[in-house]
Amino acid sequence: MAQDNLEKLNRNVYNLQKELKVLRSFVIGCLGKDKEGEYHPDFVKKIIKANSEDASLIFKDKYSFLKKIQS
Repeated sequence: MAQDNLEKLNRNVYNLQKELKVLRSFVIGCLGKDKEGEYHPDFVKKIIKANSEDASLIFKDKYSFLKKIQS
């Protein structure tokens, strides 16, 4: 019984991971398009790089935050 529950939970986690991967791909695809509907390679590279980095940044005020997101 416990083994069945564990297997079911593992299947659910696996399915959720696949679904999350598809959703990430969709979001990057939507945001990475320019006016003509083509992928903007520089933007996609920037997003992929940002996704792989640690998100542990500390901002002292709103100006330092704005400066960081504009760079």
